[in-house]
Amino acid sequence: MIGIWWYFLYYGGIALACYLLGCFNGAVIVSKYILRDDVRNHGSGNAGLTNFHRTFGGGLTLVVILCDVLKAVLAVLLGSWLFRGNPMLGKYFAALFCLLGHMFPCMFHFKGGKGILSG
Repeated sequence: MIGIWWYFLYYGGIALACYLLGCFNGAVIVSKYILRDDVRNHGSGNAGLTNFHRTFGGGLTLVVILCDVLKAVLAVLLGSWLFRGNPMLGKYFAALFCLLGHMFPCMFHFKGGKGILSG
């Protein structure tokens, strides 16, 4: 019989992986690594799509949208794959932790986005 600690590690690992996947903010990644400027230093100081679009224009806004949507899709696919017995529950579980990672990212002092695109 599998011990209860194994279940805590298994589901905790899935939750942690999806949370960390949600922590990657598309606006910060694009602004820092492609444009060599931080979106949080401009406009409202928020690391969201609206501030990115207002600050840098529409050229790379689609890339930010794709980053935020694809991380949620990857998390949902991961949850579905790892919850083989009940893939729908896995999708919801993974989506919840990805959304929490987007809204409260540990990498940015728990100040994230509103979760619109990831949701």
